[in-house]
Amino acid sequence: MSPDNLSKASNVQKHELLRVISLLLLPFMLMFGLYVVFNGDLSPGGGFQGGVILATAYILVYFISEQKTIELSRLIRIEKYLFLALITAGILQILFFSANFAPLVTPEAMRLKRIILIFLNTLIGAKVALGMSGIITMFFEEGSL
Repeated sequence: MSPDNLSKASNVQKHELLRVISLLLLPFMLMFGLYVVFNGDLSPGGGFQGGVILATAYILVYFISEQKTIELSRLIRIEKYLFLALITAGILQILFFSANFAPLVTPEAMRLKRIILIFLNTLIGAKVALGMSGIITMFFEEGSL
C-alpha cells in the first residue's frame, strides 16, 4: 500500500470517528439548549444563550451531513415570522400588563409571569438560533469558512 493510500484511509477513519462522536453529542446539545431556553426565567441564561447552543448543534449537523438540505431562504423567512411574533408578544404584554405586571406577587400572577417569560424566551431562542444558523449558512455557501 502506498503512502498516499494510507493517508487517505487514515483521513476517512478520522472523519468517520468525528461523525460518530458528533452524532452522539447532538441529542445532548439539543437537550441542553432547550433546557437553557425553558429555564431562563429561573437561572442565568435564557433565550439568547439557549439559541446559540441550538445554533451550534445546527452547525455540527451541517458539518457532518452529506446533504445540505436546509435552504437559506427558508431560514430567513421563518426568522422574519419569529421577529413579528416577538414584537407582537412585546406589544401585547405592554398593553395588557404594563400597569400591574411587575408588582404582582400572588401565586396566580407569578404563574402567569413565568408562562409569559417562558414564551418570550422560546421566541428569542428560536430567533437567535435561526439567525446564527442563517449567518453560518451564508458563510458556508459563499465559501468563507
